[in-house]
Amino acid sequence: MQGPGRNVSEHYAEKPDTGCLRLLLCLKYPTWLQWNHSVPLQFQCLPALGVSCRSIQILPGTPEAFQAQRDTPGTGCPARLVAFQKNDRTAVNSSAPSAGPCYRARVPLAVGGKALNALKEHPVFGFVDWCLRGIGQVVFQNNPVSGLIILGALFFNSPIYGAIAVFGVVISTATAVLLQADKGLIRDGLFGFNGALVALALIAFTSEDFHYGAVPSVYLTVYIAFGSAMTAMVFTSLANLLGPHRVAPLTMPFVLVGWLFLFAVLKFHSIDAGPLAKPVSPTQYDGTVQYTLATWYKGIGNAIGQIFFQDNWISGYLIVLGIAVNSRVSAIMALLGANVAAFVAVVYGAPEGAISDGLFGYNSALTAIALGGFFLVLTPASALYTLFGVVVSTWLWASVAIFLEPIGMPVLTSTFVIVTWLMLIGVNGFAALVPVAPADAVTPEANRRRYLKALREG
Repeated sequence: MQGPGRNVSEHYAEKPDTGCLRLLLCLKYPTWLQWNHSVPLQFQCLPALGVSCRSIQILPGTPEAFQAQRDTPGTGCPARLVAFQKNDRTAVNSSAPSAGPCYRARVPLAVGGKALNALKEHPVFGFVDWCLRGIGQVVFQNNPVSGLIILGALFFNSPIYGAIAVFGVVISTATAVLLQADKGLIRDGLFGFNGALVALALIAFTSEDFHYGAVPSVYLTVYIAFGSAMTAMVFTSLANLLGPHRVAPLTMPFVLVGWLFLFAVLKFHSIDAGPLAKPVSPTQYDGTVQYTLATWYKGIGNAIGQIFFQDNWISGYLIVLGIAVNSRVSAIMALLGANVAAFVAVVYGAPEGAISDGLFGYNSALTAIALGGFFLVLTPASALYTLFGVVVSTWLWASVAIFLEPIGMPVLTSTFVIVTWLMLIGVNGFAALVPVAPADAVTPEANRRRYLKALREG
């Protein structure tokens, strides 16, 4: 261990051989960068060694204030990739342990003002606040008002869907509380949204009427409770696996648990599988129907609604309203993703019914929200990057739907997760993009304000 006041540069200057060895060990084993939690991290020797600062990982516990060397030939850190003050959130409990190598920030995840944030700490209303945030987190909105409006959109279409969403988010959030998961993640609703989606999926795919759902039996209610609780455990597992890559689990816990529990439904006589236990595939639609204006405006609304299994275009636009309460940029991105998906589907001759039902658009809408300012600072480059992901998500839905049809599984939000994961994992290879770690992501507006402020101060 080096003592206080020692750093890589000084040691390298005094003892080039051992200094270089220590530096290589630091790059290979990031824990060497911790030293004694008081040593400033300086990278003056890195350009000479041809090392990019993008390859350096700063672990929690490093000094509170530091500034990575920028704008120096060989560092690989252009001016737009600004080193922010390091946050003090622990890596173990966050969905991504730290921000990108050159982009660091820390502001509270909660949004909506002091009054709303105070609810999270209230002894009585706190749990309600966490659950409402969980509903909002399905579309990346950490705001109880957004969650309440979205929940209202579900009740508008079907009280059954609204009630089962509440049941799912309560079960998964309560599971996290009982297992003493990270309090910050619980209060931000991150343990609730996958549970709500699993509950909605199990009702949607076991009901005779997909549009309104059906009151679950006692057997199905218990089944839903176990599925929703399971998402809390899968979320933690995926967070630990994906943490080193600074990528959030997204809705993959819902996808995995949803598939596993839907497979089993086909073997249980106590739970009746509905007509949609088999997936909805593009091949099941009549391709001779002409496109109309209704194809467009209903398809956009239904695409947003289908994120929550709502086959109601009005509910979809109400969900957009809920998103806009917290982030107008995210609301625009949701509409943009659904519009682009509908356009691509029309251009490539997709069945009118599948477009009108929103099946091509819901994964694309989620991809647009995730990449369009939430996990990437919104810039012209990231906007094009997002548009690319939206188009790929549209095509991929059709591919995955046909692929899963023989085994009787729906697509769910798998294409959104696949595309978003791949594009976020590779983002550090593109200097034009500025990543935002999940632990630091707030809203597209806040992310960009923080980034521009850092540029001015830098």
